[in-house]
Amino acid sequence: MACHSDSGGDSNDSLTAELRFLDTGAVAGLVAKPDATVEECRGAARVASLPDTLPLSALNSNLVARDMGFCVETSRKTVVLVWVTDIREPSSAGGLRTFSVNVTRWKTGSEKTGS
Repeated sequence: MACHSDSGGDSNDSLTAELRFLDTGAVAGLVAKPDATVEECRGAARVASLPDTLPLSALNSNLVARDMGFCVETSRKTVVLVWVTDIREPSSAGGLRTFSVNVTRWKTGSEKTGS
């Protein structure tokens, strides 16, 4: 997560919070099933249907839902599948939802390394 000021020389500074990859070479895309293969996941990531930055407010929107997933391919060619298994609504106004996920990571030339 990155937080920064959007002042642009204006005296009315506003704080912007967003999610973004620290790996500027990473690409991400949506995947339709939690048991996607490394090839399917790599293909979904390379379509790059997800932006490289996302406003933090998107986490409380219908953009993120239970039983959805996305794949990421890093600049080191590591492939990761993130599957959302559950979402809990915030306990207070202005809070963020809590996500439960299953994560699978593959290394180049290897089998599944975790889930």
